[in-house]
Amino acid sequence: MTGGEPPAATDVADDVALETLLRCWLREAGIDLPPGARTARFELPASGLSVRAAISHRSVCGWHRFGPVELVSPGGEPSTLDAGLLAALLVREVTAARGLPAAAGTEALGRMIDSARRIAGHLEARRAAGTRTGQRPPPFLAAEQASVSGHPFHPAAQSRQGASDRAMAVYSPERAGSFALHWFAAHPDAVATSGTAPRLGTAVRRSGDTAATARRPAVGSMPEWEGGHRQAGLAELLADLSGGVDVPPGYLILPAHPWQAAELTGRGEGAAAELLADGRLVDLGVSGPRWYPTTSLRTVWRPDSPVMLKLSLGLRITNSRRVLQLGELRLAEMVSRLFDAGLGDPLAARHPAFHLIGEPAWVAVTHPDRPAARAAIGLETAVRVNPFGATDRAVCLSALVAARPDLAADSRGRARAAMLPVLLLRRAERGNEPVEDLAVSWFERYLAVLVAPVLDLYLRCGVGVEAHLQNTLLTVDADGWPVAGWYRDSQGYYVTASAAASAQHLIPGCADGLDLVFDDDLVAERVAYYLIINNVLAVVGALGAAGVADEHRLLGRVRALLTRLADPARPDQEPDRVPAGRLRLAHTLLTAATLPCKANLRTCVDGRDELTGPVATQSVYVRITNPLLEAAP
Repeated sequence: MTGGEPPAATDVADDVALETLLRCWLREAGIDLPPGARTARFELPASGLSVRAAISHRSVCGWHRFGPVELVSPGGEPSTLDAGLLAALLVREVTAARGLPAAAGTEALGRMIDSARRIAGHLEARRAAGTRTGQRPPPFLAAEQASVSGHPFHPAAQSRQGASDRAMAVYSPERAGSFALHWFAAHPDAVATSGTAPRLGTAVRRSGDTAATARRPAVGSMPEWEGGHRQAGLAELLADLSGGVDVPPGYLILPAHPWQAAELTGRGEGAAAELLADGRLVDLGVSGPRWYPTTSLRTVWRPDSPVMLKLSLGLRITNSRRVLQLGELRLAEMVSRLFDAGLGDPLAARHPAFHLIGEPAWVAVTHPDRPAARAAIGLETAVRVNPFGATDRAVCLSALVAARPDLAADSRGRARAAMLPVLLLRRAERGNEPVEDLAVSWFERYLAVLVAPVLDLYLRCGVGVEAHLQNTLLTVDADGWPVAGWYRDSQGYYVTASAAASAQHLIPGCADGLDLVFDDDLVAERVAYYLIINNVLAVVGALGAAGVADEHRLLGRVRALLTRLADPARPDQEPDRVPAGRLRLAHTLLTAATLPCKANLRTCVDGRDELTGPVATQSVYVRITNPLLEAAP
């Protein structure tokens, strides 16, 4: 590298991946860095080696930053360590601890290396795009495209196993991808649809105004087209979205991700091939306007559409193949119906600026002649309400905290300029205000419009949600301050056993055949992990790592919120409406020495697909030291 040239994208990506692996291992192995530590060292018994890393920032929340990292031999000789080698060594540690052969983690290692390679590809593409001028994307889309480095505690966050680089240039949000959808027509005998189809279309279409967004109601029925004067059934809605493709009489049109369509039609065998051969499924080809992938890749958005479409996508993204199962689709429909029926009324009354984004409708191709007659075959779509237009300033939390090596780098080529710290620093410069105070102010608004409502949803309604960074969004004002909170992904709902009777009263039989009701302790564990560890601690850690906030001070604000919610004597608590069993969650978060935490590295090595199998065992969990015990008053 010569004077002013940026470091190679592969070097930057390797550095990002190396730091992520270190954070994962320290967390999952239970290695706590003492205050003031300048070096982290841990042994790797399976190989007889050890790792030594300089600590540039020690985080209470585990969001550590590192300087040079070395591999140390038994004799004490250091050598350079890259992400690929560290990944291989850590995979071996996990397999050895479980008594598995060394080759057992090969696939996981491949996904970790693929993730680093994809990050490098994103960086190269963004550098090339930086030389071209173009129209800025809408705020919502810009945020969906911003998670270049992926989850800060996932070793394969950007893995797209099974996709070519050429395909990812079109289908990845990080590369500003966009594409028209592939459309099929299916005979009614080969289609399953949501039961809500005849009554879609009662919600008012958005105005695009941020203030109106903050007033918009929670989960509800399907919206109308902007300016429309009719209710659209599911078939009509999909036909409109296709751009007017000719459909055989009596057939139902349905969309597919073009990558998925190519995979299914190119196999020449399987359920889809049989239906195509006998005419019950007709390939209509690519049609209609371009859609934009969101952070999940499989959900697509258009600013002028009343809905988003969540499409089956057989890629293995992180740990899971993203093919929608019929049970997931039915669950999403039932959740929307329950909230329409009043399950979330206590939440809406107390937190009018918080919203649940529903997926009330779905369609799927099935093979009626096969033993598993109504099983999914890879052509499934969930229809999600779209509250966000071209001018709505809605940003997902993952975009606010993710490292941005495409925008700014330190002397070693590493990003320290996540979107949220940059926002705070710019406002501090404009207003000549202490950035630490601004960080606290912003954080308190975030707690008020997002965290408190999700906690109250559990406490008062008995419903837990997987409110992780990618599934939560904030609407922000012109200065970047939170004014509304959102939760998306209807597959991430848990109704506690203690609230099951209330749900059954609203819709008798609502849980029949669905993974909807769970033991209260399991739901509390999931809320503790997804909301507090994955989301809140990530925001705290990102602000601390960027040097714009004192983590202890922010954790003090979290403790204050939990203390207020856990106090049955507060005037607005209404103890009879908050079962004591649910209040235990707040007490646990305030007092427990350790908290449950999903172990993404171990789950990856274990080979688990987190979208299949029993909910209680889909992921590996470990216990980590509770950072809330280190909060400042």
